[in-house]
Amino acid sequence: MNAAVSQALEGYAQDARRALAAANIPVKDVITVALGSDRPNAVRVLLPPEADVNAARNALNQPLAGLSVSTESLASGSAITGVMTPAQIRERQDYAIQQNITTLRNA
Repeated sequence: MNAAVSQALEGYAQDARRALAAANIPVKDVITVALGSDRPNAVRVLLPPEADVNAARNALNQPLAGLSVSTESLASGSAITGVMTPAQIRERQDYAIQQNITTLRNA
């Protein structure tokens, strides 16, 4: 079940990388992080100081759609973080369980 959430976060991260590259916005890194949880539940985009944060947020509207998105200033630049809600995490886990049940029934 946790792999299903991790897979979803990796998908968000890949989509964020592609969108920022397409918009020619410099990026330091795109990582998955655990915020208020013991397991990863968020994607964080780390931007260099020269990056246009508003342009980055606009470029990330579609790839991070449905996530709770926030921006913060760091000493090394800015960060844009998209967090999955507990309901979204539960939905992914429930889907993984249903897929496993279907696989077992078909075996």
